[in-house]
Amino acid sequence: MGKLTSWSSLTFVLFIFQTFFPDLDYKSTILIEHETTLSKEKKETLYAPPAFQPAAPTVVPAGSLIIDMGVVPQTIANGLKPYGLIFELINSYGVTVLWVIDQNKMSDKNTGFDDVDFSYNGQDFKGGPFIVPATFRTPEINAVINTWIAKGVQTVTTTSDVTVPVFEELTKFPNWTLDAGNGSKVIP
Repeated sequence: MGKLTSWSSLTFVLFIFQTFFPDLDYKSTILIEHETTLSKEKKETLYAPPAFQPAAPTVVPAGSLIIDMGVVPQTIANGLKPYGLIFELINSYGVTVLWVIDQNKMSDKNTGFDDVDFSYNGQDFKGGPFIVPATFRTPEINAVINTWIAKGVQTVTTTSDVTVPVFEELTKFPNWTLDAGNGSKVIP
């Protein structure tokens, strides 16, 4: 597990846009203002698909919060608002959030098929779920989480340990925007 740097943050953003919004013109939306200041090497790095490292099997303790990103059908409440929760937890409270992706799963952007990242208590979690470790679940953090649950974010609190393939340990959240030309592509 690594920490996100500024360049890997941009790669993370590109990965999110490539994965969840394949029709979005993310390159011009996100990088246009930086285009003239980037070296050729950096441009090639940013536009290249992210290099995946094998996910580290990690035991997540009981009392952790799973943020379910694979709810069907996807809505603003269960598909986009979770990013607001993650943003607030990381930027306002310094919470470390685990991003869980089984890199051996089968997925197809064209058909919408997304295999399971992990299962817990008979429930399958897909779509790159996030986990807030139990060590960060203070009364203040739980109040923030409950505010977002009221807005439609789907979560599960673990009652036993679970081993998951942690793709990345998020300690910073990248800045990203949707412009008028592309914003409607992520709103049903």
